[in-house]
Amino acid sequence: MTPKKETALMAEALSGITRRQIITAISIFCMCLFITTLYLRQRIEWNKRIEDSLDLVTTYKARYLLVHKQDSLKNLYFKKHTFDPSNESGKQLYGFLEDKERSYAVSDLAFQFNVTQPKSIKIAENGFIVPIKAVHFVQKNETAGSIAKIYYKKVQDSVLIKAFNKSIQAQEPIFIPFD
Repeated sequence: MTPKKETALMAEALSGITRRQIITAISIFCMCLFITTLYLRQRIEWNKRIEDSLDLVTTYKARYLLVHKQDSLKNLYFKKHTFDPSNESGKQLYGFLEDKERSYAVSDLAFQFNVTQPKSIKIAENGFIVPIKAVHFVQKNETAGSIAKIYYKKVQDSVLIKAFNKSIQAQEPIFIPFD
């Protein structure tokens, strides 16, 4: 095919296309080129943000695992912790059990809260000072049963927590007696 014939065929093909259609096609092409350029520029920034987010998630996961491990070790200690009457180090915890009516005897308290030495229970003005296993800060939605799972081998021992503490409310400390 000669160059003149090619030009003639091209002119014949383009004769049906208006100037407005050509401008529209060029505009669409330029728009696509612009959007592609923006994407390529932002892609690096987006990938950096994704990497930063993944690093943050990894950090939070590591912190969670560390705290969870520490909580597990703490809970294991409290589950195994029993009253030691010969504890002379002064590291024994004591809690105040209010009893204004004097409805308990020291021996009853020792039996109820598994204190092997009744002498370690002291009589106070409005109650008793009793050796305890721990002090627990109650979190939202915690019950005596869920707290008992942390400190005792059996959930049924939650009755000890209820007997020692008048109320169990979120954001309040409670005493954990021996099981």
